[in-house]
Amino acid sequence: MAREPIPLDGGYGWLVVAASHIIQAIWMTKVPQGLLGRVFAVRRLIAQFTVPLGDFAAGPLSDMLFEPRMANETSAFASAFGGLVGKVVGVGPGRGIALMIMSLAIFPMLIGLWGYLNPHVRNVETELIDADVLAKQEADAKAKEEAEAAESDQPADAAESDAKSESDGES
Repeated sequence: MAREPIPLDGGYGWLVVAASHIIQAIWMTKVPQGLLGRVFAVRRLIAQFTVPLGDFAAGPLSDMLFEPRMANETSAFASAFGGLVGKVVGVGPGRGIALMIMSLAIFPMLIGLWGYLNPHVRNVETELIDADVLAKQEADAKAKEEAEAAESDQPADAAESDAKSESDGES
């Protein structure tokens, strides 16, 4: 009886979906409504622009850097860390690409670890004020300024009208 293959991603796809929704919710609450389109356009531009960069860099990296260094047991990367890299990835044709993929997978892990260890990034949801709360605070401040301006104008107007009525009464 044949066994079903075990997915090796460990549910990584589901983590990406969950993280994307959480990040999307944070962006939507922290960015003012009038700027959402612009902000999301720039986010998408940056995210999609990196894909061709990676595609164009992968070929030269694998052909000139990783493949030659994983050709046999005595190659530079294969013998690194007491031969551990060669034992884990293997040596020979195609093993340089495997090492490149494994090596490049470390970068997102390091960025995630940095984000977790950085308290400003980790607490961004509580440290940044929500856009709707900020808009309400700005509207309240503007209304208060207008009310103060109206109050300061009122006594001057009353004094002018009193002076005018006195001058009208003299003539």
